[in-house]
Amino acid sequence: MSTDWEEKYPDLIQKRMPRPLSDHFPICLATAKLERGKTPFRFENMWLGYDGFSDIIDQWWGEARVNGYASYAIANKLKYIKVKLKIWKREVFGDIRTKKFVSRSIINSLDAKEESDGLSRDELIQRKAARDDWAKLTLMEEISWRQKSRVLWLREGGRNTKFFHRMANLHRKFNHMSFVVVDGVRYEVLQDMKFAIYDFYKSLFTEPEPWTPKIDGLSLPILKDGDKESIEQAFTEEEIVEALFDCCGDKAPGPDGMTMAFLQSNWKTVRSDVLRMFSEFFASGKFVRSLNATFIGLIQKKLTQRI
Repeated sequence: MSTDWEEKYPDLIQKRMPRPLSDHFPICLATAKLERGKTPFRFENMWLGYDGFSDIIDQWWGEARVNGYASYAIANKLKYIKVKLKIWKREVFGDIRTKKFVSRSIINSLDAKEESDGLSRDELIQRKAARDDWAKLTLMEEISWRQKSRVLWLREGGRNTKFFHRMANLHRKFNHMSFVVVDGVRYEVLQDMKFAIYDFYKSLFTEPEPWTPKIDGLSLPILKDGDKESIEQAFTEEEIVEALFDCCGDKAPGPDGMTMAFLQSNWKTVRSDVLRMFSEFFASGKFVRSLNATFIGLIQKKLTQRI
């Protein structure tokens, strides 16, 4: 005797999985596919814990010989290092989870052997090295997930990897947009959403009229000669270093994906180029456009039902 469900969906009945010991049917679920674009490059701060990483960056920075203004040289050297890092990550650094599994397997096998036959001196040294590697890899993994989670108030090193992992997944889920509403029109197709957002911000940041307000008759404070001189002084290295190391190392201020921790940890390598860039900027008031690029974040202004 057929049921209403079987009469409605005969195709599913034909494709059902065989269940020799049960009369239950599998449940067929259809899930929405998340549209994903090209994954941008992001510098992983955990790479800074790799042995000899600073020496590798110093070598690549020297290999990228670029002529021209300092800002142009820095921008192109960062591009060169990004290409190198992608290859290095794939061929040298590898997958940290796989490395942790290998280290843990060595530790477990040697622990089991110790209980039965005991360990030789070389095996004890091997187990100690595996334990050190596992602890180091665990910390590096935690640093990576902390960076993704953006939980800056909690430091790494407290075995908070699972918490950072949950927070990163929560941010990823919350940042997904199923639709946007622009001027009362709802857009759900990805390409339509892109055009709608682009047109909205283009009109928002475009001045429709050449008119500008006048300040005639306003009483404005006047700077003293001493204040003028202090404003017009050149940047000092102490000011640049203080501003750099006051920044959060987990953040990447631009779309190039290079975090401030990269510059902080490799300051000796990039120092001369950065100081030359500030000197040229003070003299000319110009630097390459890519160093001033940034992302625009869409901030939800009211609660809406998420789909």
